[in-house]
Amino acid sequence: MNRALAIVVAVILSPALLSHVPAGAQGQPRDEWAGTYEYTASLGRTAGGTGIVVNYTIEVTSGNSELGAVVEASGYMTDDKLRCETRTQGNRIDFHFHSYPDGGTANAYGVELYRKGDLLLSLEKVVQQKRTRYRVLWAKYNTDFKKRVFFRKTA
Repeated sequence: MNRALAIVVAVILSPALLSHVPAGAQGQPRDEWAGTYEYTASLGRTAGGTGIVVNYTIEVTSGNSELGAVVEASGYMTDDKLRCETRTQGNRIDFHFHSYPDGGTANAYGVELYRKGDLLLSLEKVVQQKRTRYRVLWAKYNTDFKKRVFFRKTA
């Protein structure tokens, strides 16, 4: 096979080959994303004056295991923990639903909000004026945020 044909074949086959790479292995290694990301949502007050606050935490593990993260939300009328597969691409990491902590796909109330593989959210690394933040891009994750949300890396 001549060199030009080999290059064309490699370019055409690269996307197909990458689609079979284990989760987290595409693009930037997940190790570069390993750590804890947090966001606290202050959503106002109830009629009785109670603060409506929800804390979001994303734990990204290092290594090559398929399950690379846990997404957790806790606070006002919220208690959610999801095991996720991760995929990285450039300055972004995607979180795809795998299961609840018990290994099942139904929540504590027996409701299946997500199917395995559903894209829940993504974090996009944003650097402005020597400050790094992580903008969240919501997909199927059960939330009603209307504004831009930035997580901070805490560990």
